[in-house]
This record gives sequence, structure tokens and C-alpha cells, in this order.
Amino acid sequence: MLAKKELLHKSKLILNSGLVREIVIWRVPQNKNYPEGIKYRMLLVDPHWKKVLVLLDNDAPKGHHRHDSIGGEFPYRFISVKLLVEDFLRLELIQEKQYENNEN
Repeated sequence: MLAKKELLHKSKLILNSGLVREIVIWRVPQNKNYPEGIKYRMLLVDPHWKKVLVLLDNDAPKGHHRHDSIGGEFPYRFISVKLLVEDFLRLELIQEKQYENNEN
């Protein structure tokens, strides 16, 4: 049994648009707050305005959820880490296109 959290992935990248992506995923002991044994934070930020555009996380006690750029918070249906990353990258692409369109 896993006794403490183990970092599985951590990356921070400045995208061509200037937006910043940060992804952090840990393996944690399975418990009522983290039944899948995964804890994560996936973030897309506009560094110029210091504004969160997309945030997917599962901090306790809220569980899996998504934040949007206007302060909304919505449940997220977690299926797998692979699908989570794909969903985040899809949301990132949408936000990046909107960001680039607003810059021009």
C-alpha cells in the first residue's frame, strides 16, 4: 500500500500564445477523498492579466471539478488520467484560440 503521495508528473510550459500551462499529477493513498488514488491540478493561466482560464483539480472535499475563466465551477466526471489530460488539452486549445483572437 502507498504510504505517501508520489509525484507522477510535473510540467510547466509557456505556450506559443504566451499562456502558461501547468500540470501536476500525484499518486496518493486511496481514501474517501481520493478513491482513484490520484490527485491532480491542471492549470492554464494568462500571465499578463494573472487570470486562470482553465483549472481542473480534485482537491478534497470537493472532488473532481473544473473552474472556468469567469469564476464558474463545475463537476468533472473522472474516468482515467489519460482522458483527464485529453480533456484538459481540448479545453486549453479552445481557450488559446479565444485568447489569440482577442489579441488581434
